[in-house]
Amino acid sequence: MSTEDAYDNFEPGSQYTVEMKREKMRKTYYFRAWRIDVSNVMTTYPEKQDKSWASDKSGGKDGKMLQSHEVELDSISSILGGT
Repeated sequence: MSTEDAYDNFEPGSQYTVEMKREKMRKTYYFRAWRIDVSNVMTTYPEKQDKSWASDKSGGKDGKMLQSHEVELDSISSILGGT
């Protein structure tokens, strides 16, 4: 498991730029021997401030929001006879 520490008044340095922002909402369902994670992911790309960028890392998606879904299926090995 990973954790993050929150810092008051944190501001990234000038060498960092925002390329996208992702918000992930996850719902977990438990069945007898399985766990299913269903996620809704909203990705937001900022609008370009400088139209003369040499490379467009957003793939032409500047200023857009994209919605995607992820499904993860995990087995619970102790129920399936694993160790």
